[in-house]
Amino acid sequence: RHSGHLCLAGLTELPPAVALALARQAGRLSLPGIPAVSVATASAIARHRCTSLTLAGLTHLPADVADALATHRGTLILPRLAPLPADTAAALARHAGPLPLDGLGTLSIEAAAALATHDGTLTLPGLSVLPPGVAAALAAHQSTLSLPGIHLLTADVAAAFALHRGVLCLPSVASLSAAAAEALAMHRGGRFAASRRLTPARRRSTRGRAAG
Repeated sequence: RHSGHLCLAGLTELPPAVALALARQAGRLSLPGIPAVSVATASAIARHRCTSLTLAGLTHLPADVADALATHRGTLILPRLAPLPADTAAALARHAGPLPLDGLGTLSIEAAAALATHDGTLTLPGLSVLPPGVAAALAAHQSTLSLPGIHLLTADVAAAFALHRGVLCLPSVASLSAAAAEALAMHRGGRFAASRRLTPARRRSTRGRAAG
């Protein structure tokens, strides 16, 4: 039984029986060529219990299929999924492991609120602009929230994120206005992780309660 990373890029169909057999793979499993899966196939492949399951071919995901995939226990990687309806977001939020959704360039307030119920690490690299309403919805997330695509943080968005109670990662924010820095200083989570390029003055401004 293969125990390393198994990538089957040429596979374009995944019947439930094949999915069930592949779910016994003891290492990372990547199936980038699968464009769609049925509920039965999703339930079968979700039995994969090792490090990560990557389904890079999925661009749209019905809520019932998402609900089946959410039973997977490792990192569920869906890098091309976009857009994300609120019902699909709610289903994926039930996933117990890390949930990176690289393909999302926009997010509705309803979908953001649904994703905020996710208990694990939520990573949204594709979001480069956040309306305050979406930021406020995401701030309800209580675990690690990583937004590496955000480069500019307005004061109103920073104020929304101040209410976040988990670890907040904004690795690409290199500068802050004084108002945004003061807002982030009120961050209620255990840690605020900023860009290493953030200017020293602004770093001092964000320590306050965020470092507590």
